[in-house]
Amino acid sequence: MPPRRKGARKDPLAGLPSDAQNVLQELLGSRQPRSNAPIGSDAVRMLANKSPEDLERIMSALSGLGDPKVDLESFDYSKVKVKKNSFWVMQMSADGFVGPKEQFSHEYKAGYKPNFQLIIYDESSSFRVCETTGGGLPSSSFLLTAIKKSIASPMPPIRQSLPQLLIIAIKLSPHVDALRPFLDSLPAPFSWRVETPEEAAEVASGVHEKNVEGVALGLSTAQTEKALGNQAIASKNRSKAVKHYTEAIECLLDAISQNPTKEEKTKIEELLSVCHVNRSVAWMMEGSGLDPKKALKDAEDATLWNEDYAKAYYRQAKACHLLDDRARAIEILEGALGRPKLAKDKGLSDFLQELTSETSDA
Repeated sequence: MPPRRKGARKDPLAGLPSDAQNVLQELLGSRQPRSNAPIGSDAVRMLANKSPEDLERIMSALSGLGDPKVDLESFDYSKVKVKKNSFWVMQMSADGFVGPKEQFSHEYKAGYKPNFQLIIYDESSSFRVCETTGGGLPSSSFLLTAIKKSIASPMPPIRQSLPQLLIIAIKLSPHVDALRPFLDSLPAPFSWRVETPEEAAEVASGVHEKNVEGVALGLSTAQTEKALGNQAIASKNRSKAVKHYTEAIECLLDAISQNPTKEEKTKIEELLSVCHVNRSVAWMMEGSGLDPKKALKDAEDATLWNEDYAKAYYRQAKACHLLDDRARAIEILEGALGRPKLAKDKGLSDFLQELTSETSDA
């Protein structure tokens, strides 16, 4: 059987300086990484949808925490100390899809390639390396570079070291011959091997359990955030409403990435559509911060998750109306009413009649 991981740290951000913890917690908002998740894993997933500016803040906060940047090719691996009774695991998992312009999607789209995440974690569940392939299966050189990084330039605040044992996922075994020369050159008592079929089955079972837990947590947290957003709408607080709906959307994206059941997936998609529409409403509330362009984008995104959600088309038309694009608003409403499930929707037809009357009066 594979070595057992030691108990994971209670605080997944523990070990980081206070400045870095503050930045990460601010960007994570009210969401908390799971206490039994690998260090950094939930934080990385939660932050995946943040803006480039936010990610730059994270990198700035983390800079200088680990070992100085090294040249992986000239680095002397023979001088790295082996940590006794330690082990690392090298695993690969599916991570959505990547488009021709490096656009990420949780769902398959024409022209997109499967994306994979490669991680190397240690016995305390700390991630030493977390890399994505950017579309397609990893090459042997990609894997070799990841191993070198885990030794010489791991994710901060982890320091340079070697494990007593490295276990390579069985699904990566086709690359073993290419990795062997480097791995065999590392100093004793370091050793390595490919995981056994029994170990692979145990890992798969553990991943499934984590996915079940993650989906349930994502749905529960999203529903709480959605309710808070609704309260903020009722009290005319735009900023709080946007914040809570954004948190809900990110929780749902997190949940849908963890292999939910068909029933759970349907529920997640329905909630994503509702939360995007509700955030659209928040953007169109009167007062400072009114932003019909953002409202239109949210209403359009809502239909990506539910093509027959009448309120999404209604909000698209409302946003276009605020942008003085009555023609497009009418086109959106006519298109929505042309859908069989929406053909008799009173809200859409009433608004279309209102806009048509305005056009006639003009």
